[in-house]
Amino acid sequence: VFGTQDAEDAPGPKERSMLLDHAKLLGSFLVIYGHFMYYNLTGEFSEMKTWLNGAQDIMWPAVHARGMVMMPLICFVSGVCSQGSVSATRLRRFLMNLVFPTMLWVFVAKPVIYDSMMTMSTDTLYQRVNALWTLQAFHEEWYLQALVLWRGSTFILWSNFHPAVAFILMLATSCLGGYHHFDQSEIAWMKLDETLGFLPYFAVGYVTPFKKVEQLLPKPSFFPALLILGWTIFAAPALFPTALPDGHGWYGCCGAEASFPVVTGVEY
Repeated sequence: VFGTQDAEDAPGPKERSMLLDHAKLLGSFLVIYGHFMYYNLTGEFSEMKTWLNGAQDIMWPAVHARGMVMMPLICFVSGVCSQGSVSATRLRRFLMNLVFPTMLWVFVAKPVIYDSMMTMSTDTLYQRVNALWTLQAFHEEWYLQALVLWRGSTFILWSNFHPAVAFILMLATSCLGGYHHFDQSEIAWMKLDETLGFLPYFAVGYVTPFKKVEQLLPKPSFFPALLILGWTIFAAPALFPTALPDGHGWYGCCGAEASFPVVTGVEY
């Protein structure tokens, strides 16, 4: 999901970044438990009828608070892991570790295995296998598809510019893309709304001199960690009880319509 650090391509002993590893761990935790809470709250999972019954007033603020951190963090880390010059090794790893697994997931594993397990129906399994056999099986996974486009664009386009110029161009691309609703067009399967919506977070990670920043940061200690944990569990849900606008769509989607009531004078 995050990719790997390009420093791994360099000769000599490999050096891992504990800060980056911890960020990946936190992002993975927020994704797993955040989705668990969200899909229970929306009724897709059934735990709200059993041991989570009555927990809505606690879970919704927690879901909204985690939304401020989860996707920005994951996209930022993906941008950091996409730094570096283009090389044959990086291109090969891009194809083998990201493009091929993404295709396997969206064309085979998710539409056939995952969808069938969600219904536990033999009819669903038969339909999905038949769709696979006729090359019609597909179930989108927006983040993996976005990551393929982001990482691929760094090879083709952004690596040719100075980091500051690439950053400005990525921000401009994201801002302009918000005026069009790609998910209502024939290319909705590409998930361009989400790809462009979350692109700024990836851009920040892509141009951040992460190693230098990491050297300037003090080593973590108990009390700062306890303070951050308290903020995450108690303060953030209390201060942000409702969802903030996110990148899952254009300017007329996902809470953004409150900030952008009119888009270039055209009602949506």
